[in-house]
Amino acid sequence: LTPLANSYFIYPIPAPYRITQKLHAFNAIDFSNGFCGESVYAAAGGTVQRTGYTSLGGNYVRILHSNGVVTYYGHLSSILTAPGSKVYQGQLVGYTGYSGYTIPAGPAGCHVHFEVRGAANPFR
Repeated sequence: LTPLANSYFIYPIPAPYRITQKLHAFNAIDFSNGFCGESVYAAAGGTVQRTGYTSLGGNYVRILHSNGVVTYYGHLSSILTAPGSKVYQGQLVGYTGYSGYTIPAGPAGCHVHFEVRGAANPFR
C-alpha cells in the first residue's frame, strides 16, 4: 500500500462527521450525519475516473489522485461530477443517500461508503 501523509485526505462529509461503520470490506469507512442529502466532498484533488450505479454500491464516484491512489464514494443520492473532470480537495461531488444495498435499507441507511484503494484508509 502507498504510504500517505496523515493530512493527505480530508473527511468526505462536513463536521460533525460520524463513522457509522468502522473499517469493513473494500478498505471502507461509512460516514453519516444521520440524514439524507449531506454534502460529499472529494477527500483529495484528482481526476474523476468513473461515475455510475451498481446494485451493491448504488450511485458512486471514483477519483484517481496524483499518487495513484483511488477513492470511491458510494450510496450517493445524486452525483455532481462526470468522468474526466478535475476535482479539487473539498469540492462537492455528490450527496449522501441509500442507493444500492445499505443496512438498514431506506432513509435510515443514508451514508457515504468511503473506500481508499491502494493505500491505508486514514479514518479507520
